[in-house]
Amino acid sequence: MDIALTAWSLAQLEYRDTPLLDDLSQAAVTSLAEFQPRNLANTSWAFAVLEFGDEPLFVALADSVCFTMEGQGRWKPQELSATAWAFAQVHFCIEPLNVALATAAMSTIDEFSSQSLANMSWSLARQLYDARPLLEAIAVRSAERIAAFNSQELANTAWAFALLLLPDTTLFAAISSQVECNVGKMSFLGLTNISWAFTRAGIAGRAPFGAVAAAGTEVLVQADTAKNDVGGLELSNLAWSFASFAFLYSPLMAALSAEAKAKITDFGAQNLAMMAWSWSALAVIDWPLLAVIASTACSKIGDPNAAFSEMEIASLLWSIATFPVDFLQEKQQQDFLVSLSTAPSILRGHWSGHFLCQLANALHKVRHTLDPELWRRVENAWLKELQDLADELQVLPFPVKPEEYISRLQATGCYHAGPNYTADLLDKINVAMASKSFLESSRTKIREARESGGTGSSGILCVTSFNISLPQGPGMATTKLFHSETSLQASELPVAYEALVPAALAHDRSHHAEFRSMVWLLQTLREAGVDMMDKEERQLVTGKLLFYVTHHPCLSCIGAIAQIRAALPNLEVALSYDWRPGVARGQRGD
Repeated sequence: MDIALTAWSLAQLEYRDTPLLDDLSQAAVTSLAEFQPRNLANTSWAFAVLEFGDEPLFVALADSVCFTMEGQGRWKPQELSATAWAFAQVHFCIEPLNVALATAAMSTIDEFSSQSLANMSWSLARQLYDARPLLEAIAVRSAERIAAFNSQELANTAWAFALLLLPDTTLFAAISSQVECNVGKMSFLGLTNISWAFTRAGIAGRAPFGAVAAAGTEVLVQADTAKNDVGGLELSNLAWSFASFAFLYSPLMAALSAEAKAKITDFGAQNLAMMAWSWSALAVIDWPLLAVIASTACSKIGDPNAAFSEMEIASLLWSIATFPVDFLQEKQQQDFLVSLSTAPSILRGHWSGHFLCQLANALHKVRHTLDPELWRRVENAWLKELQDLADELQVLPFPVKPEEYISRLQATGCYHAGPNYTADLLDKINVAMASKSFLESSRTKIREARESGGTGSSGILCVTSFNISLPQGPGMATTKLFHSETSLQASELPVAYEALVPAALAHDRSHHAEFRSMVWLLQTLREAGVDMMDKEERQLVTGKLLFYVTHHPCLSCIGAIAQIRAALPNLEVALSYDWRPGVARGQRGD
């Protein structure tokens, strides 16, 4: 049809003439009955490319597409994927059309090219349309044909499956392998999308972070013409992805910092918060960048068009407060915290969960210079939440009912109590601070482990020591060093793990060093003949259990300690932890 051909030609030329497109749109609506599948697909694609989302046209196109699928036979894979892409691009989510496209795609999926597979998965994700059978078929077919995918198709496919929270491990492994081969051809946006996708999907072990980091650094140090697609969103997303998986590649962070400082006015509230959090989480010492971020954020506090959400302002405050500074920088840091505390999202007083935790811990540093009433309300609210949680942890049964227990911890909306309040929470559940001598010996043990550079010497470490008397036989005394590792697979879980329940707070926490040490303790007791299901026998276990952790423990690990206290009520438990700014959770990539 001439109308479809004209629209297609304009899109190819990227020529957007609004009056002409208006005329073409009206003419197309009255002529759609004569359109074949190819004409419908081309028309949809052309108007989407030209960002001309005329609602009457696209509603009429959707009706015609559904009609032709019912009565005029087979659509080709390219026509299906182009049509799906077009409607997703202009944000028209029409249920009957999505069903028709998904049904037709399933019958021809083996004929889809790499471009059609990528476009179809991207379209479904953009529409947030979970066509599970089709997506599973796309995943299988894409993994089989991954060598044919170009860099943009790889990025779009990874992004789509991550957004829909469908982390097909075979597909992501195939994508990772292909990214390694093609990373030099990827745009900065593609690199960002790949990193974001693997982070969102939670597939760290298979993520091509090393290759992406090197390629991203190369793009950022090139001339400005090579960085046209690099803005605040892309910079903050890439930094966030690496920080979320604790992967530090210093050249990339330096390049990101330089680019962010040059383009700081391009950053929105969320981008500022993500950048600050990333530097804090990776313990990259770059106060000039944090100062630029904080200063920009302060300038936006009164701007209704750049308002910070509760979580954004709390994350930003946390990142600034926990950042290591010298004596000369400390006054500037405190001024930033006081200024940001006046954000409307804070003054509204709707504090709860992780927002309240970060807020209380961040403002603790400037509590003596804040508005007294604001600080009183913030801290009282946080202390009440901690007391309510402690009251429940103190009366836990053993073993706990997993669903009820996990649901209660998740209901707090918190992941930890923060460095300033963890000791208070531990004290409320009768867990004392470990002795100074144990603290010093543990620090020495960890320092030696880090200097050796062996497996398990990085990240958060835990020294666990016990001296226990058993109901029968000789007692036991030993000390062991634990490190956080990747999550255990269900088939690998030890028997003791089934009695000690971790809680997934934002992510799996069963691999944390202190939790692993408690699993080891219960295994050791079982192997020594203690029946952990016999309440009377458990009460005969006495002695001391000591922990030292290089970072304040999360609520899942504190909950596990409470379970140990419930299981072994006559065992004295003490825990000390270190926390200081500039301590990263993960490994270096350089």
